[in-house]
Amino acid sequence: MRLVSINRFLNIVFEGDDQPPAPSTIRRHCSQFEDNGQPKIPGACKIGKSWKIDLDTYIPEMERRMAARTDICDEDIEFLKHFNEKEY
Repeated sequence: MRLVSINRFLNIVFEGDDQPPAPSTIRRHCSQFEDNGQPKIPGACKIGKSWKIDLDTYIPEMERRMAARTDICDEDIEFLKHFNEKEY
């Protein structure tokens, strides 16, 4: 289990983005669900008053979700491929 704060999550997942989402957007998505009942941000949990995101849950779930789609850009595929090689 690799729990990270929302700010650390933004630094890790959106490190190459010119305009990453605001922390308030991620915080809001942590408590929301998709139409099919899946959490918008897999691995999000509230500890006390702050949200944490488990990277060991988030990345495999996003890989699974992306595997079924055909509109994923090569940059996102490469990010997920090399993500587990890094230490966070």
